[in-house]
Amino acid sequence: MVQAPVRVAPPEHKFRVTFHAVTRYIQRIMGVVVKTPEGMSFKLVAQAHCDAVSMSMDDIKAIILCPAVIAACMVGMTGVSTRDFRVAITPLTGVVVTVAEPKRNRFKRRKLLVKTRREIKQESKEHIRRVKRRPSAQWLKEPEEVG
Repeated sequence: MVQAPVRVAPPEHKFRVTFHAVTRYIQRIMGVVVKTPEGMSFKLVAQAHCDAVSMSMDDIKAIILCPAVIAACMVGMTGVSTRDFRVAITPLTGVVVTVAEPKRNRFKRRKLLVKTRREIKQESKEHIRRVKRRPSAQWLKEPEEVG
């Protein structure tokens, strides 16, 4: 019997975010890209991006570690998506590895949708057809006794 790996973390476990995740958050979510020379360490690249947005690295990590991400780290999920961003997590250690843009549902209907007269007319015709197809409520009543 194969047993699933168990994530062992002490109760005082401090959730961690990699320097790569900090850099990707600033690049992909905040939209700031800083040119850095090749061979520069991940820590220095992340610090250069933090300086560009004039925020500390701890502030960015606090933004990334929202309650949903912390809960996903505790449970051992491999990733979680919030309204603002998606994160990838290592399931055994609970470390946030990278950050990406949130998935957008392109088929989801938006609240403010301006319809043309033709679309409104077509929808009303469809509604009328549905109403005609449905059985009327008259047959649901008990039949009257004749006599």
